[in-house]
Amino acid sequence: MNYQEAAQGLHALRDELQARLARVRDHIGHRHEPVERDFAEQVVQRENDAVVETLAGRLQEELAAIDVALTRISAGTYGQCAECGDTIGTERRAALPMTAVCVSCAGQK
Repeated sequence: MNYQEAAQGLHALRDELQARLARVRDHIGHRHEPVERDFAEQVVQRENDAVVETLAGRLQEELAAIDVALTRISAGTYGQCAECGDTIGTERRAALPMTAVCVSCAGQK
């Protein structure tokens, strides 16, 4: 496994997710558009904000997982299942480069 290529891909993904998270935070903070004056529109806007806040939480979780994966690369354990120690398949790493568990262990959760 080429750790350098994996690290480059994870860094690129982290940069993309950080940019997306910044846009989401701008949206939540209404930095580019004020809150509507109409009460009914405010209700809809707040409901949308709740959905966007959930998205922000998921982005933060993905960023944390990327940081863990980068730490595992530095430690030389990237590609090894954190649960059972088996090798994480190439296809799984390609689909989820930040994963720390193999397919078998992920299925047990």
